[in-house]
Amino acid sequence: MKKLWTVAMALILMLALAAGGVAQEAGVVKVSGISDMGIYHQLVALIVEYDQEVAAPDADAYVVADFASAYMKEDYDRADVGMGKITAVYTNDTADRREDKTSVPGKYVVIELEPVSGSDYDEEAGIYKVNNPAGYCTWRKVGESCEWRRTDFSALVVSQKENVVNANGDVVAKAGVLPTLQAEDIRHLKIEQFVTTTMKNPQGYDIHYSLSIPENYDATKKYPMVVSVSGNGGRINYKQQDAEGNFLCVGGNLGRDSAAAAWLNCEEDVIILTPQPWRDQPEEWGIDIVADTIQVIDAVMAAYSVDLERVYAIGSSFGTMHLSSVIMRRPELFAAYAQCNGMWMLAVSKDSPESGSVNIYTDEFEGKVEGWNCTDALALPLKEDCIKAKDEYWAEATEALKGVVENRMPVYFWHGVNDESISWTRALSPYTVLRQMYEEAGLTQAEIDDLVKLYFADDEEYYEHGICEIHATSKLAVNEQWFMDWMLEQ
Repeated sequence: MKKLWTVAMALILMLALAAGGVAQEAGVVKVSGISDMGIYHQLVALIVEYDQEVAAPDADAYVVADFASAYMKEDYDRADVGMGKITAVYTNDTADRREDKTSVPGKYVVIELEPVSGSDYDEEAGIYKVNNPAGYCTWRKVGESCEWRRTDFSALVVSQKENVVNANGDVVAKAGVLPTLQAEDIRHLKIEQFVTTTMKNPQGYDIHYSLSIPENYDATKKYPMVVSVSGNGGRINYKQQDAEGNFLCVGGNLGRDSAAAAWLNCEEDVIILTPQPWRDQPEEWGIDIVADTIQVIDAVMAAYSVDLERVYAIGSSFGTMHLSSVIMRRPELFAAYAQCNGMWMLAVSKDSPESGSVNIYTDEFEGKVEGWNCTDALALPLKEDCIKAKDEYWAEATEALKGVVENRMPVYFWHGVNDESISWTRALSPYTVLRQMYEEAGLTQAEIDDLVKLYFADDEEYYEHGICEIHATSKLAVNEQWFMDWMLEQ
């Protein structure tokens, strides 16, 4: 049924294209857009500006199709064409949305779009796919390793299916394809609340980061700060440059993962810092990306009125390896930490999964555990044949985690039981070791429960939110207000 619907929409689009021929200009000033940061960084509205006031078009007067989805990075993003789901069409007197979504006299037509809100099962492909893949503003194409902000929207086709008229019934703009949306004409509601910039490290190279300061910042007040580090695809990739040598990935971490921008939704004002460590940088640079991140954190805390007792961290995938290394060097830095879909590095390790992480499980229990639920996985520490001999892991694991215990830093582990990239064992291992360390320190179970927490997610929870890669658990975490409240309460 879904495939037939897509084909029908594509036919409507082709008919609309035929009706208007080439992109029509008469009567149309331009098309602008509004993006937001939900599960993905995506367009939530298109605004068509006409050269005079127009009568409100019918709700089905436009078709939005994004042909870029055909070459997106993952199968769950791809389709011959991503059809934008239009939720409202109305006129306005400014180039903005109206909360009541009703028409008022004006020359602007607002086309509201539903961003990804869930997923659908593609029987032919045998996988779940996001349900509204049109209008991504941060993306990664096939063959690329890191995300970057979309600058070319020529593949996003907006078609006006019928003539648009004024109050007298005179034609203002004939049916046809509307002018191409230009990247500079998009307002990014969340992303634009961050400043993306650099500072120099001791080796003289740029440290890239994005920073959000509350709009009503008052230096006489103290503000909590959240440090968010995204996964490998959010790093700034030295190998992804344009013809002029500009790095394509600058700021891609912000749009890739909602774990940073989501804190803008808090009732309490929060300073948000998201460092963007280098990836594939030349070895001769000799830089230490962990030291780079600590330098940025220290600089922001020195420049702004940060409550030093309320600095928090959240990492996703690579970001967890990175932040665990930061914590080992500066264990007093954070008041609480969330490890999402990641692992805790060993104290002797470099910032690479190949160099070792805290893991108490035998190799037999690596990978997926289809058919199990979270309760089954959580019970595994009770089975002695799943665990390595204690002398094979205890010394290294406790060395890596001793700063957490000494500082009584609360840690929340978020992981998918069928994580496609990092085994669930990498969440349960530090979780289990920390609990044992606190037991040996004489803490009660209630005290330990307050300090060491675990959230295991089943596949269905990802699909319900439109997360078709069973890995991005950080998106689940910041979608839960209770979790964000827990973090800020520490």
